[in-house]
Amino acid sequence: MKLIDIIVEKKKPKPTNPSKWSYYKSQAKKKFDVYPSAYANAWAAKMYKKAGGGWRMSKEAVDGLQYHFDNAIPLRETIYRPGSHEFFEMFELARALYEQGMISVDWEDAELLETSIGDVVKTTKGNIALDVPFEEKLNEAEYQGRDVELNKPKRGGSRKFYVYVKNPKTGKIKKVSFGGITGLSVKANDPARVRSFVARHDCKNKNDKTKPSYWSCRLPRYKNLGIKGGQWW
Repeated sequence: MKLIDIIVEKKKPKPTNPSKWSYYKSQAKKKFDVYPSAYANAWAAKMYKKAGGGWRMSKEAVDGLQYHFDNAIPLRETIYRPGSHEFFEMFELARALYEQGMISVDWEDAELLETSIGDVVKTTKGNIALDVPFEEKLNEAEYQGRDVELNKPKRGGSRKFYVYVKNPKTGKIKKVSFGGITGLSVKANDPARVRSFVARHDCKNKNDKTKPSYWSCRLPRYKNLGIKGGQWW
């Protein structure tokens, strides 16, 4: 089924009142232990509609999103120029569909859609676009005079692993070392150890890429490290 058919059938594209929709999403996060989830999203959508919220869509957003799905192109490799009108339209629609469980994406696109990418905030000095992937999202940067690859964990360094990231507040490149300093192997394929690790480190709430805990909680996702196990501890 085409994306446009799903949207028409469900009658739930992007919100006509983003601030009201954001409010009920925040309420869902407080009410449910797991968010986003089918139950939480359904509750938020129900309350939003009950409060008079509606939904709309644009042809550019639908066509762009359809092209991504038809050609298996990740949303993070957007076909629209970051910051363009079409870019915002497509990501706003993608988030609305994702939050309501109408589309499935991989974990990297999921993390992208769980940010504020595509949202525009009005201020006294004009509109501000949130989480637009300009320079801070590039894969290459310079650290202490040499070229490095961003957001790709590697083995070695003072701890078991390290990764280079760009601090969104300072704009500077930072080397983050993480993992134990002993020679013990990572037990990502042991369900009991995984549950213990997740609970002990509160992994579901680790969202700061400049902190070691963010990367420790996501180790199994990076297959280049040779770790066997799931994609989330």
